[in-house]
Amino acid sequence: VYDLVARCSLGLIQWEKSPNRSIEDYRCNLLWSANRTLMIGWVDTIRICVIRKRSQIELQTRDVTEYLVDPVYTF
Repeated sequence: VYDLVARCSLGLIQWEKSPNRSIEDYRCNLLWSANRTLMIGWVDTIRICVIRKRSQIELQTRDVTEYLVDPVYTF
């Protein structure tokens, strides 16, 4: 997930490879269901992600972006 305003990556969504299906043969589907809720569908999996602002502690202890993509549900 890429932040166009900050021009940086907020995170990489990992997908498990299936031995009997090639994920490259399927199209990834993206849908914003709210301002900060992204639904991602690929092959036979749906992932719900929330874009959240990092806490002050997270920002102070590491060199990271202000926001991150946080997968909250997978089904």
